[in-house]
Amino acid sequence: MTDFVIRVEDYIFHVQKDLIMYHSSILQDFLNQNSISMITLINIEPETLKVILHYMYTSHLKINCQNMTEVYRAAGSLRIKEIMAKCIQIMRSKTSSADIYKYTTAWTLGVDCAKYDSLLKILSNLERCTADKEFMNLHVEQVCEIFTAAGLDWTNTKIKSFYQLFLAGLKWIDFDREERFQHTILVMGSIPFKKMSHQELLLCLNPPFAKYVAILPGVKAIIHAALS
Repeated sequence: MTDFVIRVEDYIFHVQKDLIMYHSSILQDFLNQNSISMITLINIEPETLKVILHYMYTSHLKINCQNMTEVYRAAGSLRIKEIMAKCIQIMRSKTSSADIYKYTTAWTLGVDCAKYDSLLKILSNLERCTADKEFMNLHVEQVCEIFTAAGLDWTNTKIKSFYQLFLAGLKWIDFDREERFQHTILVMGSIPFKKMSHQELLLCLNPPFAKYVAILPGVKAIIHAALS
């Protein structure tokens, strides 16, 4: 039963007062001193609060590489230690997901040196990272940056197969075809096809899935340019 209201921008959230006080020490202190039935939160996005409230009710934190930074910030503002600890645990884990989380966090915060370090880690473990579910949550600009960096000599990475980049690009587009198809030429254009062998380029013309990408005239032109 809800007995309290949280307002964020134009959104209204009906919640249990005892529950939010249990999780948030700052709300607990404030509400113990003020007898009110509604509070307005600032500097927190409605979608971010939805994630936080979902955790309060279910103990399941629905974060991904794109929303974790804002969720962590909001949890810090509300002093929700459990959520902050979970975010830190994800970032410190020795997984491909952690590399992607670090990259997107640095991207969001504009910390170029940290973004560069995490980008190198992704490229060093390219096959594992592109197979990670969090890779599918990357924005188009981030995918293109990773693909472009893979073809640059200064990255000093040992990429076993540039064909895997092509497959990763197909997989990223196909994951949300309706929304991402518009970015096809941009994504394919960032892949270093000239680094591929002749045999790999021929495979690109007839991929094992998402063939609708390979038959586009613009994509064909990019591949044929690398073949010539």
